[in-house]
Amino acid sequence: MKKLATCLAVLGMLGMVGMVEGGITLNSPRTFDSGTDGWFTDGGTGDGGGTTSLSNPSTGSPSPGGNPGGYMGINIVYGGPPLPQDPSISNTTELYTGDYSIAESIQFDFIAYDHAPAVGSAVVLYTSTGGTWTHAFTYLESQVGSWVHFVVPLAASAWVGGVGDFQTAIGPNTVTGVGLDIEGAISFGGTQRFGIDSFGIDNWQYTIPEPRTYFMLAAALLGLASTFRRPIQDSLAKIKKAGSTSS
Repeated sequence: MKKLATCLAVLGMLGMVGMVEGGITLNSPRTFDSGTDGWFTDGGTGDGGGTTSLSNPSTGSPSPGGNPGGYMGINIVYGGPPLPQDPSISNTTELYTGDYSIAESIQFDFIAYDHAPAVGSAVVLYTSTGGTWTHAFTYLESQVGSWVHFVVPLAASAWVGGVGDFQTAIGPNTVTGVGLDIEGAISFGGTQRFGIDSFGIDNWQYTIPEPRTYFMLAAALLGLASTFRRPIQDSLAKIKKAGSTSS
């Protein structure tokens, strides 16, 4: 009975390793194939008087996987002076809810159709213990119209603005939301900055480092070896004894 329990535990570990190995993520990437997956926007109405909405486009630039509509569209209508549009989008429900401190990075694909976000745009982590942390991301004007892959490391040196220790702030069950703060500028066309289908996001995911995956696999294999070593030795001994008796 004890051997069976051990075997099941090891097989469970192997199953977990298989899931990690298959996607190299702590959770499946958000591909936005059928909706916005729990993301929402603050609307941006306080900045410039415009509006911001999210959609799952069926037209426009294809997603990085080549599937039109397989991404989340961020639609901004600029309301005019005195301030540029400055919307934030967030996700507080459909996100990884475990220990972010064991993760390696947040990764996503981003596209701008009209103009690039201004300097100061950032990835945002909302935490219950360490306040709000931000990490700048830069999408260049020369990249407009193209998908760009971003890798944002979950390292303390890369994040600012929070309270206390970063690793503690992103520990087990402490991250309450993730998001993007998209800074605008009024330098493009005077009062008009962005139009409908302003930006797109795809393949949002949380990754773990490769060595951790191989360590987990090695631990599972060692567990299997330990579980079945004695039965195999007993079987070999019986075969050897049977051979000696017959001779």
